[in-house]
Amino acid sequence: MASFMQNKKLMVVFTSVVTMVAIAVIVTLIGSDNSQSKEVLSDSEEKNEENNQLEEYKDPENVEKGEETDKEEKDKEIHNKDEKDDAGEQENKDKEEDSNSKISSHSNTTKIEKSSSSNTSSSTANNTSSNTSSSDDQEDEPVITTKTTSNTQSIAYKTVKQNDSSLEKGKTKVTQNGQNGTRKITYKVTYKDGSQVSKEQISSEVTKQPVNKIVKVGTKASAPTYILASQAHSILGSSGMSKSGSQYSLGIRSYPTSVIVKVGSNHVSSVYYNSGPYKALNLSKSDLISMFGEEEGTKEYNAAQKELNKIKRAVRAAANSVYGAGTSKANALYSQMIGAGSSYSKSF
Repeated sequence: MASFMQNKKLMVVFTSVVTMVAIAVIVTLIGSDNSQSKEVLSDSEEKNEENNQLEEYKDPENVEKGEETDKEEKDKEIHNKDEKDDAGEQENKDKEEDSNSKISSHSNTTKIEKSSSSNTSSSTANNTSSNTSSSDDQEDEPVITTKTTSNTQSIAYKTVKQNDSSLEKGKTKVTQNGQNGTRKITYKVTYKDGSQVSKEQISSEVTKQPVNKIVKVGTKASAPTYILASQAHSILGSSGMSKSGSQYSLGIRSYPTSVIVKVGSNHVSSVYYNSGPYKALNLSKSDLISMFGEEEGTKEYNAAQKELNKIKRAVRAAANSVYGAGTSKANALYSQMIGAGSSYSKSF
């Protein structure tokens, strides 16, 4: 028991030493905080008293009671110490917050001043830039100039065709040559810094009217081309027709004038054709056989063919004597004569 008590005292002494060291450290850290230092010293004195009271517990019977009392007092001491520490910490926080608030206020004031200075500087810079830009705009303003120019263009003449009844069909004749006209066109040209930017036509004036080319186109039927009288006589002389002076004729049976051709001094002057004999003889073989019988009908058919061939030959000779053998006009005249309903006559 005595050993226990001795250890107990040593613990109390050790605790007192540790407490005093802690108090010294706190005093050093807080420094100027006198009120807190006083509280710590007071707390230290109370602990010294407790330690002195503990030394009085020499009676073994009071050891247990002392231990319980010590435990309760230590718990109270720790609780009180925690509360004081918390109060001290809160006070330090309040001081720090107050200090920070002052610093922040000073910082904000500085920022406002700096911002104001920055705005003033920016405004000054903007004004300077604006003035400089305005000055540059005045210096860089483009130079606009205009000029009037003109040129001459050609106006092409037109070709006009006119019908002319005095000119043979198929022929043309230029009665007036064409001449080109001229036109003066004026432009307004705009330049920017010496470079052309636009060109606008402002007037157009005809300075010389064009002259049309006039071409006459013939509408008169071309004069027929007849063969010479000598050629006509040669053709008609070999046609089997009878000749009387300058007239050639062919008579068939009871029609003495079936074909008549008259030749003038230069060419054939007229032709005549009576289609009666041709129609009377142009019967089919079967018709003649039914009329005259087989034998007699066949004879009549053969005789009629001979007479028809004479007529055809005379009509062909008449047409050739006018326009020449094998020509289109001669063939057309032959068809008109041989196909006539009753009679056909034409002068040349």
